[in-house]
Amino acid sequence: PEAASALSDLARSPTARTVQRVHAAWAIGMIARRDASVASLLVPLMSDADVQLRIQSVRTLGDLRFAAPEAYMTALEDADARVRYEACLALGKIGHRAAIGRLLEVLDAEGDRDVAMRHGASYGLAMMGDADRIADDATSRGVAARVGAVVALRRLESDRVIGFLSDASDRVVIEAARACYDQYRGLEDLAALLEGPFPGALGTEPFLRRVIEANVLVGTSEACERLARFATRSDVDGSWNQLALSRIDGWDEPLKREGVWGNWVDLDARDPEVARQAFLASAPALMTHPNEAVRTAAETIRISMIDVSLAMVTRQVGDPTFDAAYRVALLEQGASRFEFSLEAICDAALADDGDVPDVRLRALEMLATVSPVRAVEETMARVRRGSMAERQACVRLLATIPGGDEAMAGLVD
Repeated sequence: PEAASALSDLARSPTARTVQRVHAAWAIGMIARRDASVASLLVPLMSDADVQLRIQSVRTLGDLRFAAPEAYMTALEDADARVRYEACLALGKIGHRAAIGRLLEVLDAEGDRDVAMRHGASYGLAMMGDADRIADDATSRGVAARVGAVVALRRLESDRVIGFLSDASDRVVIEAARACYDQYRGLEDLAALLEGPFPGALGTEPFLRRVIEANVLVGTSEACERLARFATRSDVDGSWNQLALSRIDGWDEPLKREGVWGNWVDLDARDPEVARQAFLASAPALMTHPNEAVRTAAETIRISMIDVSLAMVTRQVGDPTFDAAYRVALLEQGASRFEFSLEAICDAALADDGDVPDVRLRALEMLATVSPVRAVEETMARVRRGSMAERQACVRLLATIPGGDEAMAGLVD
């Protein structure tokens, strides 16, 4: 068409301003969407002296899926990174699978220092659509190329990403873990990695959280046992041990949302006996764990895993040598199992006048359910002599107990 010819003359004009030439190239691309024959007018611009023309021509030809693989391969050698970026995408858009190795080379050379090039090369690989070839070629490449390949395989939703869970580089393994977990692909393989070891970055959030939660999603007895064994480890931050313990503790509860993104999964509750056996097998190591917070969490869970006696409950709920969280859990467990002795259990908890009020406050709440009059009396006693924080909590508690309003009226006077 005459318009395309005139635009081509303008785009190639050495005297026209860059902005005019770029717009002319863009306009040729618009015309080519209706008449593919004019797309070839852009090819000479791929070697223009003006970098903006090279960028625009490669981008437009790629968008048009114009088959010029050799020209795009040449553009990969351009001095300007923006031209190389567009060339990566163009090769992907035309599905030129012969360039897979070349894009992996780009990732190796530039993937660690230029995130845009890393995205361009990885996205180009994904658009080529040959997962097997990408995976096979990437295994002999550097870390940056393998990371980019994993991202491409993830976009392709390919099972070949599972093989990279055993990669020698923690960066590659973490990227593969992201792909497997987010797509529920190879969850059993991912879950098995909880056995460790966890060198370098494998001991951090992106990897450990996904591996722990993968075991929760898998939900087998072996997965629960892995969580229990992991909780005994001392070579990871204690917060991860506690997370594993919390997942064992909630094993018999329906799982509505997974633990990384909060996505809806709606899984049924699992067999509580599986969790009990797994926990008890690791209990000796957990009770002597060097991290106090882990020991406390384990002791708290242990209450629900063993048969507690009334004597044990009344003896320990008021003993300040035990952690407050453990005693609160024991108090609640005792209240559910020995409802007929709830008042006696609460009395045992209230006998401790230590600095930590958590157990006393929980005992007062429970006492109010069986003896509101006594609960008001005990609460008022602590309003007058407790710490400021405890006194404030007791006033709030009085408002919820029948007869508490009258008692609070006396405080105003």
